[in-house]
Amino acid sequence: MIIKNITPMGYGMMFLSVDFFLENIKQNSIRSSKLLSYFNKNMDVYFDFISRGVIVPFNRIVCSDTPLYIKTSDCEYELPLGYELVFKYDGFCIEVGKNSLISLMSFSSMDDKNIVKKGLTHQNHFTFDNKEYWTAIDFEIPSGKWFFNMYGLRKKELTSEEKHYDQGYAYGFHFYQSNELSNHNLEKCDDDKFDFSLSKNRRL
Repeated sequence: MIIKNITPMGYGMMFLSVDFFLENIKQNSIRSSKLLSYFNKNMDVYFDFISRGVIVPFNRIVCSDTPLYIKTSDCEYELPLGYELVFKYDGFCIEVGKNSLISLMSFSSMDDKNIVKKGLTHQNHFTFDNKEYWTAIDFEIPSGKWFFNMYGLRKKELTSEEKHYDQGYAYGFHFYQSNELSNHNLEKCDDDKFDFSLSKNRRL
């Protein structure tokens, strides 16, 4: 199990494989340095990238500093000790490039092409009250087509502070490969149908 932490900045976050993503940026002759702004103005390209597994975005994310529990094998995903399931969405698809690396980036990081180009997510952090918060993370995974499930989790036992501030949540991601599944990202990433946020006030 890979364990990371992320603080989504902006209004969401997305998975991408930096080298494969940049190949597609070049193929589409995208010169804008503010990639998220470009996608907002060119929704046909945005939807094309989603449909081909170049990016997998999660909109309307409402959460603070959040643990991530990531598994990259065909074995069954087991919930982290002490957590219970809030929601599960399955069958997302992503293409991993030759560098064998996946990044999960806050939308705020996508408006600086230099950050994406470098792929150095360890630099994507800020400090508040002497604590570091990460707006993007990455982890190694073999190149090729991968499917993954997304789990919304919450601690079974919450402290009084976690109850008061609606905290104690985490995300789980289970990556696996399959020759039987196909890409339905456009449907699965539709935030009008699915609520990816971690909050007691979830919309759906």
